[in-house]
Amino acid sequence: MGVPWTWSNTWEREGEIRERLDRCLGSVSWVQKFEKATYEHVEKQTSDHCLLILDTNPQKIRVKRRFYFDQRWAKDKESDTIIKKAWGLEQHGSWMYRVVRSIKECRLALIEWNKRVRSNAKVKIQEIKEKSKVAREGGDPCNRGDIACLKRQLSKAYKDEERFWSQKSRSRWLKEGDKNIAFFHISNIIKDDVVNAISSFFHTGNLLRTVNETIISLIPKVDNLVLLTNFRPISLCTVLYKTISKVLANRLKKVLKHCISPSQSAFVPGRQILDNVIIAHKFCIF
Repeated sequence: MGVPWTWSNTWEREGEIRERLDRCLGSVSWVQKFEKATYEHVEKQTSDHCLLILDTNPQKIRVKRRFYFDQRWAKDKESDTIIKKAWGLEQHGSWMYRVVRSIKECRLALIEWNKRVRSNAKVKIQEIKEKSKVAREGGDPCNRGDIACLKRQLSKAYKDEERFWSQKSRSRWLKEGDKNIAFFHISNIIKDDVVNAISSFFHTGNLLRTVNETIISLIPKVDNLVLLTNFRPISLCTVLYKTISKVLANRLKKVLKHCISPSQSAFVPGRQILDNVIIAHKFCIF
């Protein structure tokens, strides 16, 4: 960490040289014992060498994880109640700002509900297995009903786990693309506010910066990933931004042919980019 060099000749402007001369070395056994050790280059005004600070027990840096709508939530009727309650909180400001704030409230409420109620499917599977084992080893005929109930719970937990890994692997998303939006069953709760937010853009022309944010995600193109070129980058836009851009595109389609020259063969429905090539080829031959 720190600056990438450890020594500088401290010349000003032209002629300054910076090199990494000082290093921290450790034996194989030491590195295995302190595998998380880090060291930092700290510049000193009184010396041409940087100070090297070695930390054998660095603090863990918590990385903010991206929020995902878990497909398993859509199968739970309680999620409707959670979303309806969070979305119904009073918000102030423009329509678009209210929607952004409501989305944030829903996200926080779903995360808290997931921690409190649903927890981890893998942990739940293990707990049900332990309970089922105790019930079977008890040998009490009265436990048969409990065992059957535990089997149903185990089957549901396995399905939840399967949905989780299916979404994490993006296999369904890659196959269905934008059609994979099962959680839009909540549209009856949010549709009026979303429509008002989108309409406000076309009346005012103002777009919040948060609505214009885009997440760059990498999709693997091959099985064995080695180079960065093995990934295909895609831009994940917000629903509001995507809806607004779609409305603008549909409106432009009606007048685009009047704005683009007849010789321009792209961007207009019914024209192909190769049309000019074919025409030129015919002129050259005939």
